[in-house]
Amino acid sequence: MSELSYLTDSFDKKHLWHPYTSALDPLPALKVVSARDRTLELIDGTKLIDAMSSWWCCNLGYQIPEITAALKQQVDRLSHVMFAGLTHEPAIELGKRLLKLLPGNEHIFYADSGSVATEVAMKMALQYQHAKAVAYQDKDDAPFNYATRNNFITVRSGYHGDTWNAMSVCDPAGMHNVFGSAMQQRLFAPNPQAPFSGSIVYSQSRPQHVSLTKIEELELVQKDLENLRKMFTEHSSEIAALILEPIVQGAGGMFFYSPEYLKGMRALCDEFDIVLILDEIATGFGRTGKLFAQEYAQVTADITMLGKGLTAGYMTLSAVLCASKISDAVSKSDPYVFMHGPTFMANPLACSVACASIDALLSRDWSNSVKRIEEQLKDGLKELSSASCVDEIRVFGAIGVVQMHERVNVKAVQQECLKLGVWLRPMGNLLYCMPPFTTTKEEMDKIIAAMCTITRKIDDGSIPAVPQSVSIEDNPV
Repeated sequence: MSELSYLTDSFDKKHLWHPYTSALDPLPALKVVSARDRTLELIDGTKLIDAMSSWWCCNLGYQIPEITAALKQQVDRLSHVMFAGLTHEPAIELGKRLLKLLPGNEHIFYADSGSVATEVAMKMALQYQHAKAVAYQDKDDAPFNYATRNNFITVRSGYHGDTWNAMSVCDPAGMHNVFGSAMQQRLFAPNPQAPFSGSIVYSQSRPQHVSLTKIEELELVQKDLENLRKMFTEHSSEIAALILEPIVQGAGGMFFYSPEYLKGMRALCDEFDIVLILDEIATGFGRTGKLFAQEYAQVTADITMLGKGLTAGYMTLSAVLCASKISDAVSKSDPYVFMHGPTFMANPLACSVACASIDALLSRDWSNSVKRIEEQLKDGLKELSSASCVDEIRVFGAIGVVQMHERVNVKAVQQECLKLGVWLRPMGNLLYCMPPFTTTKEEMDKIIAAMCTITRKIDDGSIPAVPQSVSIEDNPV
């Protein structure tokens, strides 16, 4: 019998297919009965500090009184109504908040999840290029061949979701490589090399990046942008949009890159009239120390995608914001409408929760909390530089990453987490944390101690290597 079987459910194991695991021999799914503040309680009473913010969305922890109250009040008024031909106050109020937080945008399209937001953003970009083609069809002065712009460019090591088009702009060598050539083939630039200043605490494979001077950083950025310019030039008649995560590459590798790179990308997109889509699903609402990561580069996207922390983990909801140049072009060209319409678009419960979530975040001293978490992570994780299994340690905002030379044994780490009272979920060769911003100093000390203990046990072999029978696709995150 598995060491963890007493914390699982037999029906669940036999019939419920969990993400990124086998249906026949799944990793244990521990049964949670309640969650409050930053703590998950399992069926046997075991308590675990959630260092993952439930895949990065519960940025304030669990059971936030004002958010819970908003949900309860809304369910008594209006739980759902179709958004075609009808509207409601929660959607309107949420829209007002979002446009105030992200100036430079004009219209908002509500969707169901982060992956769906990616699909919506990509379709918006294609309709924009179609509209530009129509506008220039009887003219001889078109600067680009807009009619053939139906592809996308992105960078390696990116991640934008698991639905079909979203997968196509994730790194093809990553978790979706099983689908291979069946997916639409996109253009991939090399991933950025210049790190966000001070984010690399230790590096064995590239020690020269730990303390780059500003000149060295800009030189690396310039090389990256030269590669991108070359691709833009060669494929200018093909590229509709550039999509990427601002500053933080998330599930594709947890690398934090220089804001100068993002500034350069914005300038290139303007020059070539290529739509800039920024995926703020994981970075939005404070995770990096700014409300939105694009603020570090002082740029505004043509299209911005939001999700995860939008509802503080209470409900599934995403939003796609766009500048007037996008919405105007789409609305002035045949078919004169945006061709998308989710059934649960702008669900009143979710919109009400999102309003309360934004208000709850802004009413707290979240910025200083993230800064304190960042400092604790840098101080606490640097001791792991002596571990031979560690390749690199990176910290940025409320994100701490220990990159190993080899993949991490997830099942063995789960068992160790139960002993340590901390919930961590490794991803490939990364042991990382993304704790709620409300995590106390004492809780952070416990999270850091757990990461150090697990790393030391990987180093001395107490936590065994990943069995050869486990494929690369099995459980990548």
